[in-house]
Amino acid sequence: MMKERTDFLNRHLKRQIALYSKAIAALKDSYEVCSKILPKKELSRDEMVELDALTSRFARAADIFTQKILKTLNRIELEEAGTIIDRLNRAEKRNIIPSSATFREIRDLRNKISHE
Repeated sequence: MMKERTDFLNRHLKRQIALYSKAIAALKDSYEVCSKILPKKELSRDEMVELDALTSRFARAADIFTQKILKTLNRIELEEAGTIIDRLNRAEKRNIIPSSATFREIRDLRNKISHE
C-alpha cells in the first residue's frame, strides 16, 4: 500500500514537473516578446495582449511550482503541506531553491498580478 502511494506520487510529481517545464518555456517566450515592447508610453492592443500573456504565464508558473510541486514533494516525504512559507522554507533547506525570500517575492508579485 505504501509503495503504491509513493509510486503514484512520484508519477504525479513527474507530470507536474513536465507541466512546469512547459509553463517556463511559455513564460520565456512571452518574456522575449515583451522585452521588445517595453518601455513604451503608448501600447497597441496586441502589445497589451502580449503583456497580459506574460503576467498570466508568470502567475501560472509560480502557482505550479509552489502549489503543486512543493506540495507533492511534502506528501512524498510525509510532511504536512503547511503554509506557502513553510513549503518555501522546506524547499530552501532541501536545496531545491536557493532562497525562500526570493520565492516569497515571486509569490508577492504573483499576488499583485492576480489582484490588479
